[in-house]
Amino acid sequence: MTSKQIALNFGFSKSEVEANISEQIRMKILQVVMYHVGIENRISRKDLLAELRAAGFNQDDRTIRLAISNMRRIYGIPIAGTGGIHGGYWILKDREEKDAYCQVELHDRGTSLLQQESSINKAAADWYPNGQLRLPSA
Repeated sequence: MTSKQIALNFGFSKSEVEANISEQIRMKILQVVMYHVGIENRISRKDLLAELRAAGFNQDDRTIRLAISNMRRIYGIPIAGTGGIHGGYWILKDREEKDAYCQVELHDRGTSLLQQESSINKAAADWYPNGQLRLPSA
């Protein structure tokens, strides 16, 4: 990790946190979320954290989110999640829900992030003509 990455993450080291996510916490997350199949049965992030803490796991919210992300990425566990007032986590109940979730929450978001990166990189010559910030003229 470069010093710029550390500065952007305000001291949060993703690799260090990932290294400290135990199999026990992954299994407990899965155990809790398995009772929440389908979006209509989602568990809020607050309630998930409360259940994990009641079971003796005192990780912070960011660590739990990273653990869930890794469970999806590494093991393919179909845990869905959304933010917001009515957000939460759940197991995707069927292929239709899986397809919709993957399209909207993963593919479209990923595509948008890649488009943002591409646009920023294309405009970099205007914003940083000599390597320093210069606001483009109107």
